[in-house]
Amino acid sequence: MSSITDKRLILIGGHHGVGKTTLAAALALLLSRRGQRVLVISVDSANSLSDAFDWQIGEAGAAVCAGVHALEIAPSAAVKTYTEGGFAQQKPLSEWSPELIEIAVLERIGRLIDDAEEYYDTIILDWAPSDYALRLLNNTSNQDESGSLHEQGSFYQRSLKRFQDVENTALLLAITPDKRATCASKRIFQTYKENAIPLFGIVVNRVLPADDAGEFFAQRRVVEQKYLNTIEQRFTDCVHYYLPLMETDIHGIGPLQTTAVLLETTGL
Repeated sequence: MSSITDKRLILIGGHHGVGKTTLAAALALLLSRRGQRVLVISVDSANSLSDAFDWQIGEAGAAVCAGVHALEIAPSAAVKTYTEGGFAQQKPLSEWSPELIEIAVLERIGRLIDDAEEYYDTIILDWAPSDYALRLLNNTSNQDESGSLHEQGSFYQRSLKRFQDVENTALLLAITPDKRATCASKRIFQTYKENAIPLFGIVVNRVLPADDAGEFFAQRRVVEQKYLNTIEQRFTDCVHYYLPLMETDIHGIGPLQTTAVLLETTGL
């Protein structure tokens, strides 16, 4: 199996609240330690990447450390760019509809990647395309009746091929060993599988340490083990990487570097 370092585009997918942003930030630091020039992008109105790095990032972006540039995409800004920039060629959508936000974010990410590819070795997205976005890419990238593609169709076709590129793209699916995330992972994985998005591995986050003492943790480990077994049985064709539950919240370069070291010890 190829190394994660060989990939040009890394998508971080998973349910809400499983630690995708922390994973994206720590992975960016890990790859920079291996000599990569990394751009890490988050799509979030809550500025989660700024919180992870403990650094003001925003739409302008910031060099958070040597070799790592971070950028946040606010959905509201993406919608404004999409509706005012002449990209909105599809049928009219109501403002702030989920469909409009998906299309606008997709456009913003695709054009960012187009511009950034020559400057960075790896682009990490704290985002993965939804079922709606993938259907849009599939439908719009198809040829019209004349057999030709209009400019936007060509853009979507290029974006879809980029997401499906086994050699250069990797999807890391983040899961926590609990009912909500484990159940959601089945639906999320099926969406990616149906659209040929290459799954590189599963990152199981916040696993209880085996040596925690006490009846409370013993019972929690019994519950957790049930979900760990489900994850093992569900995802048999890829590597699993396990990260422990940390003693404190992970904010700032120091704690993220610690997480990066843990990622490396898992074999990622």
